[in-house]
Amino acid sequence: MLDNYFKIALRNLWKRKFFTAINIIGLAVGMTCCLLISVYVLDELSYDSIHEKADRIYRITTYLNINGQEYDVASSSEEVAEVLSTELPEAEKLVRIDPLNARPVKYGEQLFSEENILAVDSTFFDVFSFPLAEGNLAKALQHPQSVILTQTTASKYFGRQSDLLGETLLIDRQAYTITGIAEDPPANSHFHFDFLIPFQYQQAQYPGWVNVDELKTYMLLTEGSDPTPIPEKLYALFKKHDAGQYEEMTKMGVKADFSIQPLLDIHLYSQLLNEFEPSGDVAYVYAFVAIALFIMLLACTNFINLSTARSAERAKEVGIRKTVGSSRAALVRQFLMESMLMSMLAMLLALGLAELLRYPFNEVAGKTLELHLLDEAQVWGIILSITLLSGLLAGLYPAWYLTKFEPIKVLKGNFISGRQSQRFRNVLVVFQYSVSIVLVICTLLVYQQLRYMQNINLGFNKENVLVIRNADRLQTQYESFFNALRSQSFVKAVAAATQNPLAVDNISDARNKEDNSDQSMMLASQTVTYEYLQTLGIQIKEGRNFSPDMASDTAALILNQAAVRALGLEDPLNALIDYDMDYDYHVIGITEDFHFDSPHKSIVPFAFMLRHKEQKLSTIEVRIASDDMAKHLAEIENLWNSQAADVPFTYSFLDEDYDAMFRAEQRLGKLFTGFTILALLVAGLGLFALAAFMAERRAKEIGIRKVLGATVTQVVLLLGKDFMRLLLLAFLIAIPLGYFSMRQWLENFEYRIEMSVALFIMAGFGVMLIAWLTISFQSVKAATANPVDSLRNE
Repeated sequence: MLDNYFKIALRNLWKRKFFTAINIIGLAVGMTCCLLISVYVLDELSYDSIHEKADRIYRITTYLNINGQEYDVASSSEEVAEVLSTELPEAEKLVRIDPLNARPVKYGEQLFSEENILAVDSTFFDVFSFPLAEGNLAKALQHPQSVILTQTTASKYFGRQSDLLGETLLIDRQAYTITGIAEDPPANSHFHFDFLIPFQYQQAQYPGWVNVDELKTYMLLTEGSDPTPIPEKLYALFKKHDAGQYEEMTKMGVKADFSIQPLLDIHLYSQLLNEFEPSGDVAYVYAFVAIALFIMLLACTNFINLSTARSAERAKEVGIRKTVGSSRAALVRQFLMESMLMSMLAMLLALGLAELLRYPFNEVAGKTLELHLLDEAQVWGIILSITLLSGLLAGLYPAWYLTKFEPIKVLKGNFISGRQSQRFRNVLVVFQYSVSIVLVICTLLVYQQLRYMQNINLGFNKENVLVIRNADRLQTQYESFFNALRSQSFVKAVAAATQNPLAVDNISDARNKEDNSDQSMMLASQTVTYEYLQTLGIQIKEGRNFSPDMASDTAALILNQAAVRALGLEDPLNALIDYDMDYDYHVIGITEDFHFDSPHKSIVPFAFMLRHKEQKLSTIEVRIASDDMAKHLAEIENLWNSQAADVPFTYSFLDEDYDAMFRAEQRLGKLFTGFTILALLVAGLGLFALAAFMAERRAKEIGIRKVLGATVTQVVLLLGKDFMRLLLLAFLIAIPLGYFSMRQWLENFEYRIEMSVALFIMAGFGVMLIAWLTISFQSVKAATANPVDSLRNE
């Protein structure tokens, strides 16, 4: 029986090759989207699942509320782990991970600046399941000068990945002995490393439970422990072991709290400050899943539309089969066999398309995804699920609809395709183009928001500014290198600061001493040289800049307007500010507000303070002429190398650092564009085939109209007007859907565009124009055909 179904299905598909090809291509495009997005989603959901005890690993986080300013950070104090290891029975193991700033690493003549060096406790491998290719997990981090390299890093320095135990590297001018070679951390880990060195021998720089920097603390709970009461216990331990700071904070109106975050939730659900790496967003995962489903539905809609439109052709076949004894169930199986066969053919094409598009998709998504057809059961499950669901979804309604015909009416020639099927097809066309228009609206708004953020007035000039890192490592050559830069003709201005202008995380308490209040607020700060504001083009609104002629400026602040408002300074110049609960500073200037962070966030209160004499700052900002950037960069690198042969020259350009803040949104925009094009392609294919079928059905009518004098334009308008009504309805439905979905997305940005009516009209008009051209092709073809060909058989 199945053999017979298969043969008949092949015969019917081959008989209508044009419509079969349209359906297969549409289904294949939808399946390709589903495959790529499914692999992407699986990767996002799999983060940190490689660890054997992942379900018992939690990260301790810190929350601060200072007069309404909230800071929820992924970091914790160095002291927390020491207390919890002895006073929290639920904690089986604790490990601290401190990401070190760029360090020079040298082997022989090879010198690199390494970013991914982690200082970790010896319990690191007790908590995390990163395997060692060489070395002893229990002993690899026991010695204070031991180091573990990843396989890729080992190849970089030694040209091999084995037989390296006992070799020595210089890290920050100190000798470390290799005690292990780790396999490279997988891409789906929320943190990565190239080097691991022991943490327990690092000096604690920030005592106190709420003085957090970049250090993270992870806790492995004992089997069967309930994590729910742990945050409350953490708070009680904070009050017990850091009573002095607790009392001081309470007096100042500062609230602190602690929480734990499941390891498996970090990548998709964490929006905390001080993350190791940019996190994912579960909202984007949901969005891409929805897009994949919608595109798949669009492709299935094509099949349903064309199947019901051809109902009159299949009616006689159904009537004869029922007359000779075929049951409705058998006919349903026959039609489902056709849809399943088409679905399987489409999947074969989709696998090829997915492999072809995988490389550009990876580039846009920032991943290295593989289909893993031979060794990944999940991927096979996805393929089979998509094939079966697509076949059933596309075939169920046509099978039900086509098998309900009454054989007597059909064979007497009394069968007329009812209005119900026509209305259903209209609903499907409206659905297709509503989805397509919503996707176009979303794509246009994403790109408008990106363009707005990239061109927003930052309050400083980011163009042609070179940021040199690790400048403090020049040590005795610091001043001579600084002065050598000043003397270069292509250098317009040069300054130094503690951090990259777009990565300031130095935040401390500040209080207006003149209001006699203990209430404080958080103030971000940057220690700079005299020329800093001039180099970055930050404008002074009131007061003056730092001056080398004013010795008192070492105890002075320059605030932005946000800081003036937050501190409640009515007369800010010469106001006295208690900063970091220890130092009194007087205000000498007020700058315009500026963005030193992403426009996702509001402008925060900010202060500049002058470096003390001989203080070496870690970054140097150089504004250089733009006439020959490559040449000037090479000259600066030569100057650096002449001053510091043992410190690698590491740098970035400020405009590129700023653009990097929007990498996630840029990827989102590109992915939306790609999926929107595919959605329009699928919807267009369906409309093209439907228009062709309708033109074929009305060929005799068109012939008669032409004989009676109808023009080509009149015939085209006749065939297209019904479709255009549906497209107009789709546009009206898409407007509120696109508006509400994108309004929610835009609320993630503190500074955002206003959604204009013109954009919605442009999106709808663009889609309707594409659809009209699709319809017109078939309409013009039908209108210009010789009427004799359609009337000769009458």
